[in-house]
Amino acid sequence: MAHTIQRLTMYALISALERDLRDFLALHVAPLVPPDKLLPDTVKKKAEERYLKDNPDGLSNLDDLLEYLDLGEEIQAIRANDGRLDDLTRSYIKRYYLALEGIIPTRNRVMHSRPLEFDDHTRLTDLASELIKSHRALWANLRTTRRELERNPEFVTALTIPDTVDENTKILHNLPQVEFDDTGFVGREKELNELKRALLGSYPIITVIGEGGLGKTALALKACYDLLDDNEAGLDAIVWTTAKTTKLTLNEIEVIEGAISSSLGIIESATSLLGRQSETSAIDDLIMHLENNKILLVIDNLETVIDQNIRELVRRVPQGSRIMFTTRIGLGAFDFPIPLSPLNKKEAAFYFRRTARVWGAADMASAQPNVVEGYCERLQHNPLFIKWFIQSVRAGKRPTTLTSDPTVLLQFCLQNVFNSLSVEARTVASTLAGVNGPQTVASLAFFTDLDSIKIQSALSVLITSNLVSAERGRSSEDEDRYLLSPLARMYIQKIIRPSIEEQRRLIAKQNALRSAQEEFTAKAGADIFDINNVYVRDKDDYIVAKILTRAIESIFKGSLSDAEEQIRKANDLSPNYFEVHRVAAMLHIAQEDIFSAEAEYEAAVSLASERAALRVWFAGFISRHLGDQERALEQLLKAEELAPNSAYVKIECARVLQYLRKLDEAEKRLRAIQDIDQLPSRMRRVHLDLCIQNEFRRAEIYASQQEYLAALQSLEQAKQILDGAPSALVDHRTAKNIERARRRQIPALERAFKGLPEYSRLTDIVRWMLDAGRALDPIQTVGDEVSASELSSADAANSLPNRGRLSQLHKNYGFVDTGGTRLYFNRAAWMGESNFFTVEEGTIVEFDIGTSDRGPCAVNVRPIQEEVASKNETGSKYVQGQVLTGSIKSLQPKFGFIRLDDGNDLFFHHSNCTSGTKFKKLQIGERVRCKFVYGHGNRPSGTEVELYSGL
Repeated sequence: MAHTIQRLTMYALISALERDLRDFLALHVAPLVPPDKLLPDTVKKKAEERYLKDNPDGLSNLDDLLEYLDLGEEIQAIRANDGRLDDLTRSYIKRYYLALEGIIPTRNRVMHSRPLEFDDHTRLTDLASELIKSHRALWANLRTTRRELERNPEFVTALTIPDTVDENTKILHNLPQVEFDDTGFVGREKELNELKRALLGSYPIITVIGEGGLGKTALALKACYDLLDDNEAGLDAIVWTTAKTTKLTLNEIEVIEGAISSSLGIIESATSLLGRQSETSAIDDLIMHLENNKILLVIDNLETVIDQNIRELVRRVPQGSRIMFTTRIGLGAFDFPIPLSPLNKKEAAFYFRRTARVWGAADMASAQPNVVEGYCERLQHNPLFIKWFIQSVRAGKRPTTLTSDPTVLLQFCLQNVFNSLSVEARTVASTLAGVNGPQTVASLAFFTDLDSIKIQSALSVLITSNLVSAERGRSSEDEDRYLLSPLARMYIQKIIRPSIEEQRRLIAKQNALRSAQEEFTAKAGADIFDINNVYVRDKDDYIVAKILTRAIESIFKGSLSDAEEQIRKANDLSPNYFEVHRVAAMLHIAQEDIFSAEAEYEAAVSLASERAALRVWFAGFISRHLGDQERALEQLLKAEELAPNSAYVKIECARVLQYLRKLDEAEKRLRAIQDIDQLPSRMRRVHLDLCIQNEFRRAEIYASQQEYLAALQSLEQAKQILDGAPSALVDHRTAKNIERARRRQIPALERAFKGLPEYSRLTDIVRWMLDAGRALDPIQTVGDEVSASELSSADAANSLPNRGRLSQLHKNYGFVDTGGTRLYFNRAAWMGESNFFTVEEGTIVEFDIGTSDRGPCAVNVRPIQEEVASKNETGSKYVQGQVLTGSIKSLQPKFGFIRLDDGNDLFFHHSNCTSGTKFKKLQIGERVRCKFVYGHGNRPSGTEVELYSGL
């Protein structure tokens, strides 16, 4: 067996030390002790057994037996008789007992071909120096050997370490000599202990997995050698086989002559060591040996031979025996993996200096810490990379050249692995190499145009091959992220080199992603409680958020199948993104599948329980669609805990509390809202309306309890609230609520106060209620809804037009401000008779809701002044009940407009169609006939709308 110069040097020093101790026994102890008492009985028995093994017919004397003692037995014999020595000699030798006994494990590792520890050589040479310095004559052999080493270190290459059997080892084995004798086994204590626990545990299959050069073979060998000395290992044999076919030299990858390169070769090799039965197959023989004995079978470099034969062997391994693989590609099932990562910074720096000292690169060994750390960083903290680098520098190569172009090393470590990858796995790996930072499944799907199933499959292969690591999300809401190993990244960049077309495609994708990022960053300051805004947690959400935004647009358009497909895609890419489930709930609501919507909302809340806006939306769903106000309040109270200063949350709390008739609590929320004047006008209108409604509802309760004076006082309080509010905040909804309160409450109060002094106060209230409606601003906006889509649906349901004021007018576009929502419209959507360029900001307009690439927008925009003028004109032109004809101009989900034959437009609600005409089947351009009426709010409308053929 070939040994390293490190081990041979230690063998020379230990042999000299043992000769010196034998001489000490013979010259200093033996003359003072009877010959039969010099050696303890156990020591004498072992020495005689060894002598007889070499000399079966010989008779041993004391001098013969001394030659068969090892270091530990020599020290034991000296200790047993040191009481007979003179005081000076006894004091001297006792001083070195602990140091000499500390070398015994080192001596056993050297003599029995056990892996060396990193400090074995240092401890031995330091002790030798100290002993020689303390007494030159006593340690003559040791002094001579050290002098020879100093003069000619190569002289040890002529020595041969005897192939001595370790008498303490009962396990049969064929373990090879380790390749880390020069540096010793450095670091990896955690991994070594974990591997030994697994080998001693109940796992039948253990894999040491990692990319090339990390020391998988070294770790496996170290663990096996440690098991040889473990009395509790419970093994009969350790059988080592290797499928290693190449080795790395300074300049090339060298093929190992006669190496095993197939699974059948591995199985045949293992079986021949244990005993081959010619009449059965090799795998059956091997299984039989594994059944009859407790065997640890080690297959090194599995990735070169893994096939169906190996998988069959794994499936058939019997209880009691184990198989350990070292591999760059995992089995993917059956096994207990011990993943191996690059060395940490401290271990890498120590190994770097240790290797540099051993290989005589003194300048590298003594380099400054920052220099060593820099080299280790560029060498990826990879042990093989570090060793190859030091050896190459020692051979005269430039360090900068080695770190910038390690082609040979990269091919040795990764070529086999990359050659085994599927097309999809190579594509994902190449993409990870071309983008910065960890990536989610969603981002990888975007960059590669592969679907999520193929992405997941490719990632599984890459993780199993130890080319990619997964960063698990910090919470259930976070998505897992995937990162390519530095060595794999370097291999792709320097060996594979993606084509120019691939690079251009990836750059284009990155630019598109940046555009999406800019789009959602611009929306970041928008209302977080707008149900149509998709919340982006971080940069990894931009892709899925874009898909969800398209889904919301499809829901607005009524393209529910398109929305469903977009949501399915988003869910495949990012199942833990709460917005996926929240938008899915929106879809189910549009489909009128309320129970499914509830389940999706609950899933969203479970993923993002700390999102106040989500709690508010869920509460709104529960309140409106399930009618469970108590449960809605529970969600709102949690939202209030998360956003205690949010005016929106307090307003929604007040709304639900009013439903529950908890008016004092509702008032408390409304009063607690700070800086009301700084809120958007829409929210100020809703706040005003709720404050007034709170007093109306309180008055209603008092009246039902016949506390009429308290009811009157509540109505007076409502008047006081409205009188103190800016007139611009009073809208159509407020007028409706006042009118409703007048109809419901005033008759009972008139009866109660008739003939009493309070009647005059009630009269003032009645006059105020009547005047309030007449004092309305002509603009009518919906007070409940936040978003454009909800604005549209609410208006359609109430047969009311959408109204707002023009703002930010530009050459080709502008915006309509409804007080709570700003809607974009293109110049082409202007339907007014006046020229678009002459319209002033602040003009009140009516409009319909449409969609564009930007999302919801205003269409059919026309000035309210022209509508009023038209109404006056039509009032004089048309009479109630007059039959009119025309064509369908536009349609919304619940209403539409008819372009009359005289050129005017006439509104009609879906409920105004005749029984023979189905509103949902009407098509734009179809001829219809209707009757003219003044509808809700005295608005000109069409009723009894029906298809008309002209006959």
